[in-house]
Parts: sequence; C-alpha cells; structure tokens
Amino acid sequence: MQKATPLSRDEIIHVLETEYGITGNLIYLLDLVPLVEMLWSDGKNQTAEISLIYEFATKLAAQLANDAGGVEVVSATDITFFLQHFVHQRPASGLLSSLRTLTQAAIDNDHDAARAQTRKQNILDYCLDIAAASVSTYPYARRDRFIQQEKVLLVELLHSLHISPHTEVVNR
Repeated sequence: MQKATPLSRDEIIHVLETEYGITGNLIYLLDLVPLVEMLWSDGKNQTAEISLIYEFATKLAAQLANDAGGVEVVSATDITFFLQHFVHQRPASGLLSSLRTLTQAAIDNDHDAARAQTRKQNILDYCLDIAAASVSTYPYARRDRFIQQEKVLLVELLHSLHISPHTEVVNR
C-alpha cells in the first residue's frame, strides 16, 4: 500500500481558506488545534485550560518572531481572533479533528526534523497539562483525573501526530 502524498504548504493554505475561511497568518496557529480539542473534550472551556492555550499561543508567537529575525508573524489580534472562534465558543462537531489533519500536514512540511519533533512534543505536553488542569467533578477517583474522552483523544493525538512511546522526550 502506498503512503499518501502529504499536502504542500500552499495546498494547506488553500484548504484553510476555501473550506474553513481561515486566512492570513492564522496558518501558524494550527499547532493550537489539538490543544483546543483537548479543552473541549469534556464539553467545557474552563479558565485554567484557556490560560494554558493562551500561554502556548504567546510562546508560539514569540518563537515565530524569533525564527523570522524579530518580525511579528502572528499578532496579538490573530491570537485573539483564533481564541474567540475556537476557544471561547465551541466549534462545530468534527471541525477540530478535520483541522488536526492540516496541523499534522503543516508539521510534516517543517524541513527541520528536530523542530518538528519539538513542536509535536510541545503540543502533547500542553494537551496533558490541559487535561490535568481541570476536572469535571470533585471528588474524583484515583484514575479519574483524566476523563475517558480525554484519554481517547490523547491516544488519537499520539497516532495522528505520529508520536510513539519510544520517541525521545525533548526538554522545553
């Protein structure tokens, strides 16, 4: 069986614009999609989870600016727009999992393998932090800190981001 050809950056941008109405530099915020999925996995957008996503977004914006020699790639306005449309109001069912496919394609397009691996690890780390940040009910049983939907999503993310248990953990 032949592996599907990954989408190019231009194809990703085209799909984002034509199918999802996502334009401009918002492509650089695709790494937030799995975090947003984790936030919504319990059906609630809790303050601690939102805070973690905002932290990730601002660190991502700073890293992008650093990589671009100090040029702002993603603005505070871009981040606010993204958060308003995906974090502060729940996206339509299936939208985030569809966008996650484009997130993986964007990571696959990163020509720096070490940076791509770091991106994946940061996404996974923040997803774990988001899942652990809030629980839906107290008290909870020892194994119920993460709800079943979060556990299922974590496994999906490991598969879709191609992170194996044998992947070396990168310090952030």
